[in-house]
Amino acid sequence: MGVLMNIETLHDLFLYELRGAYYVETELADALEGIRDRVAVDTLDEVADEELHETVAEAFASHREETERQVERLERAFDAIDRQPETREMPSLDALVDETERFNNVVLNDAIRPLFYLDAGTKIERLELRMYDSLLRLARALDAPEDAIDALETNRREEEAALTNLRELSDGSEADSVLDELAERSSGF
Repeated sequence: MGVLMNIETLHDLFLYELRGAYYVETELADALEGIRDRVAVDTLDEVADEELHETVAEAFASHREETERQVERLERAFDAIDRQPETREMPSLDALVDETERFNNVVLNDAIRPLFYLDAGTKIERLELRMYDSLLRLARALDAPEDAIDALETNRREEEAALTNLRELSDGSEADSVLDELAERSSGF
């Protein structure tokens, strides 16, 4: 992991947060592939809606490619401030990724997978959006180089679009159909 640092100035805080963002994006590049694979599983039952599985898996695959480009942009942001890219752990991301792995070990109904992973993806996107909002606020206050701000703004816009996409999938007719079918088969409270 990255070098521990003391935080005494606003610049230190910006660097601390930038290292966290770099960690999030590099870890997500790997985690999203696993999530994509797990959401696509369709072997346990007959209820699963293959179309929703495929759509959600494609969304995570697309976001993985986007995340790889975001990593490159963060590297450019580090370069713009004359720093080498370093990371610092982000336990909040680690917890969300760990939860998806734990879920995969206990789920016994494939139809539930895309619903859960859409929600997990939404939580991750919200974390990323908050992270970029904070970084941009600090960058602007510090009058950071325009290349760094541009990289952060582009990543933030992509995260907003990814969140919108996940929300649309989650609220869409395919998900509603799966939800209705699962509710009919559930015993209720």
